[in-house]
Amino acid sequence: MENERRPDKRWLWWRGAIVGSFLLFLFASPWPWDFPTPFERFHLSVFLVWLLGWPPVTWKRLGLCLLGAIPLAALGIVRLFLWDGLVGSQIRVFPIQEILLCLPWSWSFMVVLGALGSLLFRGMRRVTAGRHRAIYVFATLFLMIYLGTVYFVLIASLLRFKIPVRGACPFPHEDVTFPASDGRILKGWFVPSKDPNPVGYAMVFHCASGNRSQTGRFSRYLYERGFSLLLFDHRGHGESQGHLSTLGPLETRDVAGAIEFLKTKGPIPAGSILCAGESMGAIMSLIAGGLYPEFGPVLAHASYCDLPSAGKDLVGKFLGPFTQPVVGLTWRLAQWITGADYRRDSPIRQIGKISPNPLFLSHGTLDFLIPFPHALRLFETAGEPKTFFAVEDLYHIQGPFGRDGYEEAVLGFIDEAVKKMPLIHTSAVVPGTR
Repeated sequence: MENERRPDKRWLWWRGAIVGSFLLFLFASPWPWDFPTPFERFHLSVFLVWLLGWPPVTWKRLGLCLLGAIPLAALGIVRLFLWDGLVGSQIRVFPIQEILLCLPWSWSFMVVLGALGSLLFRGMRRVTAGRHRAIYVFATLFLMIYLGTVYFVLIASLLRFKIPVRGACPFPHEDVTFPASDGRILKGWFVPSKDPNPVGYAMVFHCASGNRSQTGRFSRYLYERGFSLLLFDHRGHGESQGHLSTLGPLETRDVAGAIEFLKTKGPIPAGSILCAGESMGAIMSLIAGGLYPEFGPVLAHASYCDLPSAGKDLVGKFLGPFTQPVVGLTWRLAQWITGADYRRDSPIRQIGKISPNPLFLSHGTLDFLIPFPHALRLFETAGEPKTFFAVEDLYHIQGPFGRDGYEEAVLGFIDEAVKKMPLIHTSAVVPGTR
């Protein structure tokens, strides 16, 4: 009994070193943390605590630790109703999920799980003929690698760094603020057409980790051809609210808010908004073009089919046979946390609904992040009329406009699309007339 109560020093040093190193990474990492806050980061170490069984406790102490879980209900209520105002966290999920997400942030709860882990492995001593500590070490290392990888992939998928909007808008514009359909406050620029009679509206969506100042040549081409532009930062980007991005599904709520804003400028007949973008902007264009009848022609460069497939293709290059368990858990956690449905609200599900509006789809043949076969699947699924442009020897959004024939193809598509778009700002809408 005495030996059980006093583990050898090597065992204690090993546990202390693992926990200490992990906490050092969480709190002293140079990672530009915008989310989570230091207090929220405690939940990342909970799996280590329960596996390592630290500190070891008796059944009596376990009962006392359980009393420490009583304040968790109050913590959940604070999180649910006040947290956004206190620390600016922008996670919005169902109330039960809010409460469950806050559980690991309590040190008392971590001690409870640690006690259970310690008692569990002590009880295995006889079953394992004294090798319970070896199993302890192996299980800990395995879960560290597995859950650590899942966490890295999850954060890389959801967390977007808020790059500041640098420089002024290159066009005469109006600074605008409007809500997404779920209440997120979005910032943007409304650029009136340079022509007295605009040919239509255009939304150019930015890439992941970008903002409205990085909408590229699409904006310039559309402005030069008489469109009124709405350029805005998606949730978790630029100057808009939020810390997390779902790379498509929940951003449709941003688009819904943008449509409502444009309706304050005048009537929005069906098919009168052209949308364009690269990478996440292309994803948004394809999803929005299929969801909302207000959208007409769609320009999309370097889109995936759906996020689980793209994640599997990318992570598979590094993890090999472990890809499926990592990606499977990652996107299910992402759906649970954000409430997004990555397969339903995906380009491959919505691209067929864009027809009969024209579609211009392009992709780099050497794209490493989103492999070229994604574009082929999307184009095969799309309805007519559709155009495909394969940009030879191009990596992910590495400047397709500098490649032979691309600029001419885009401009030709825009000119043809304008002829089929309805007039705006008139009570009588006559499609196909200019």
